[in-house]
Amino acid sequence: MPRNPLSTTAVVAIAVVALLVGTAVGAGVYAAVGSDDGSNSQQLRDGQSTATNSSSADVAAFSSAAAFRSYLDASADRRSSSYHDATFLDGPRVASSAEGGTADGVVTETAVAESTPQATAEAAQTVASDTSAGGNAGGVDGSGRSGSVDRVSGTNVQVTGVDEPDVVKSDGESVYYARGSRSGFYPNKRAGVTLLNTSNPVSPELAGEIDASGQLLLANDTLLVLSHDAVVAYDVSDRENPEERWTKEVSGRLQTARLSDGHVYLVTVDGLWYDAPCPIRPFGDGGAEVACTDVYHPTEPVPVDQTYTTTALDPESGDVADSVSFLGGHGSTVYMSGDSLYVTYVQPPEYGRLYLDFLLTEERDRLPDSVVDRLEELREYDLSSQARSIETNRALSTWYRSLDADERREVQTELANDWRNHLDEHKRELTSTGIVKKVSVDSAEGESDGDSAPSLTVADVGSVPGVPLNQFSLSEYDGHLRIATTIQAPGTESENDLYVLDEKLETVGEVQGMGVDEQIYSVRYVGDTAYVVTFKRIDPFHVVDLSDPENPEVKGELKLPGFSSYLHPLSEDRVLGVGEENGQVKAVVFDVSDPENPTVEDDYVLDERWSAIRESHHAFLIDRKHGVFFLPGQQGGYVFGYDDGLELQKVVDVQGAQRAIYLNDYLYVFGDSEVVVVDETNWERVTTLELPERGYRDVEWER
Repeated sequence: MPRNPLSTTAVVAIAVVALLVGTAVGAGVYAAVGSDDGSNSQQLRDGQSTATNSSSADVAAFSSAAAFRSYLDASADRRSSSYHDATFLDGPRVASSAEGGTADGVVTETAVAESTPQATAEAAQTVASDTSAGGNAGGVDGSGRSGSVDRVSGTNVQVTGVDEPDVVKSDGESVYYARGSRSGFYPNKRAGVTLLNTSNPVSPELAGEIDASGQLLLANDTLLVLSHDAVVAYDVSDRENPEERWTKEVSGRLQTARLSDGHVYLVTVDGLWYDAPCPIRPFGDGGAEVACTDVYHPTEPVPVDQTYTTTALDPESGDVADSVSFLGGHGSTVYMSGDSLYVTYVQPPEYGRLYLDFLLTEERDRLPDSVVDRLEELREYDLSSQARSIETNRALSTWYRSLDADERREVQTELANDWRNHLDEHKRELTSTGIVKKVSVDSAEGESDGDSAPSLTVADVGSVPGVPLNQFSLSEYDGHLRIATTIQAPGTESENDLYVLDEKLETVGEVQGMGVDEQIYSVRYVGDTAYVVTFKRIDPFHVVDLSDPENPEVKGELKLPGFSSYLHPLSEDRVLGVGEENGQVKAVVFDVSDPENPTVEDDYVLDERWSAIRESHHAFLIDRKHGVFFLPGQQGGYVFGYDDGLELQKVVDVQGAQRAIYLNDYLYVFGDSEVVVVDETNWERVTTLELPERGYRDVEWER
């Protein structure tokens, strides 16, 4: 697919480490990137074999701090007007208005391991029979003490085996609840971590407290508490006396984290320091450093304002195994597959140059020779985009003053209309998503045993139009990356596309134009099928067949009121949507047995205006053994049976329901100030555990 060289909006993914247990990444991982002088080259890591990547969105590592500063100088010229809110010809405003959100949050369940081909190939069987992300007797990563608890739900995540931070973690014998930390890494002043003894699931007991705030990851006997500016690890082998093991203060902010195969991967964001741009120190002075030669950037200068650093570390000791950084812009999304981590960011188009080219191509015959000559000069000058825009408008203004009032208004109106049409015709060339994939290198060749330290770098680069909504917009499957994006340009109708990329991140297939004048609200991939919800006033539910990667096809579409912001497969032929209708929480079951004619099997609108699922998919829980799922609401928790339509099985009266887990056949519902235990065999409440009141804590928002 051709890529407009003026396109400066990019979403770049930093891919890291091999994560599939028992799967060797191989020695052929390489980076097809550009050198510091802008020429294309192939950079190898550890003498690995080369391959060809024809993508135009190349990357390179800096050779020195001076090269870094030179890039920032070139980038500043592009950045100066990329965000500039200019108006051309009294026409449409041309500041970037691409919408799409960067929500980070995931639901975990073994059934939906779209990045693991052997799992997704048997999606129907797995979806029907699994229990939770964590499976039996342990957390998502298989760690923990089993004891008398042999069935434990894990956090609802996107990819099986890749755990994500959340407010509740359990190993069966203990439960850890980060109160007041509903979503994200910014602490609440009344937050803290409550430890519960759940060795007897019917009768949990308070075991201890940790005076810390944030999201949680649990690796064996190490509990990590992650906030925007720090990561603190605690030894919880004695849950009544947790002890701090190590602390890492984050110099910028923590974007997100993942836990897989015994290693933690932190994605941090730092600002740019012109005088000393590198090395990058994500954990401040005295911590790990990322050398200039491990800081990657697009070979063509684009507007940048921060660095994204991925760090792999040992959760028990806090020792850093490796780090790699990428230079990017605002608005990141993180997706981690079984063997790669992608960090995305968005940058706006350079409208100044785009508008100048529009005048000299499509409007040349309308313009007087003097204006054409001046615009040709501006095209050749080495100007910042903002200066180019100002000089372009100045040349046009000189011409306008030579016209009478009626003629001037007619010319301005026609130019503005042509500009809008041009943007509409070329909107897929404006905002693009650049994807840097996938450097997965295990330091120990052969099968991974979880003990070998990962090695990180950046390689293959690709690009697709538009902006993804969140991590569920991306999926690796059977050697291909699928990504759904929203296409939007000022003054035009938005559209939604889905692209399929091969292992070199070259586009091999695409579906374009879903949901005209709408935006993507949710995406779910199940094997070789994608379900995409777009919305403006109604909720079109699209079924996309991806079985032929080079010829993906929209098989069916269903329109219904409201929208679904989270999708979850219930079985091979049924998909659950959770969202809203007329401002109220809504659940809907889609029958997709006939992909060309999806239908609504059943729906249910709750008398609730809010659900924690709106903030994070981690708030969703499904228990396939009992055929139920849990939806939290402000007024209580709702348990629905889904075997035949939707049946409300139980309403748990708990204020501010946040999460639910199951231990054996007991459902734990976590509220603001209490934990309610319900027997899933008869749906009777058996225990209500009042949580100690939390006092206000001093929270440092800046370090």
